[in-house]
Amino acid sequence: MTPAVEVSSRPMGRAPCAWPAHARRTAALDDLVDIYEPALTLVTAPVDVAASGVEALTRAASEVPCFEFVKETSGEGEALEYAMPWFEGHAGGRAWLELAQSVVRLFADLFEAERLGVRLTLSDKPMCPRFHVDDVVCRLVVTLVGRGSEFLGEPDVRRKLLGAKESPVEREGATIHHLAPLEVGLFKGEAWPDNKGRGIVHRSPAGSDRRLVMTVDLL
Repeated sequence: MTPAVEVSSRPMGRAPCAWPAHARRTAALDDLVDIYEPALTLVTAPVDVAASGVEALTRAASEVPCFEFVKETSGEGEALEYAMPWFEGHAGGRAWLELAQSVVRLFADLFEAERLGVRLTLSDKPMCPRFHVDDVVCRLVVTLVGRGSEFLGEPDVRRKLLGAKESPVEREGATIHHLAPLEVGLFKGEAWPDNKGRGIVHRSPAGSDRRLVMTVDLL
């Protein structure tokens, strides 16, 4: 039987995207190691998910009530099964668990981490609607259902306006880039060594469409 979700490093043949120099879209999960390059603040790669897994996740995201699940886990991804009740028996729960455990192991291996924090959110409103930076070393973000996260190229950022201010962070005429659904992104934050003032500037996309988003953090 073919698994619903298979996290693979096999290239998927994505077309090149004109992203800024500090962001890199790769074709294979093995290439996420590029995040260690000092000039890069965002590296992405696709997750290979079978059509049945995509269908199960999409259906669950449209039918179950909005929720937020937060759990601490080891690099093996144990305890994530506690998210299953939120899916109320939908096949999407199993599809997510398979994907989540694989992605957690990948992230743990990349940073030699023993403890990680996992957050899974189903929402019908932007979680972080304003462009911002995260005070973390590195955060993994993957949108499972819905529109992917948005980010700015450095020339389009007014960093002095980051934080609780009303003026927009993005310059007039800024190009807003976005990740695709099921594209794993490593977002380098302000706490990465020698990266103060260079954390990737990003936000949740606007709108009321439902999004199922998973993040993984180092603890």
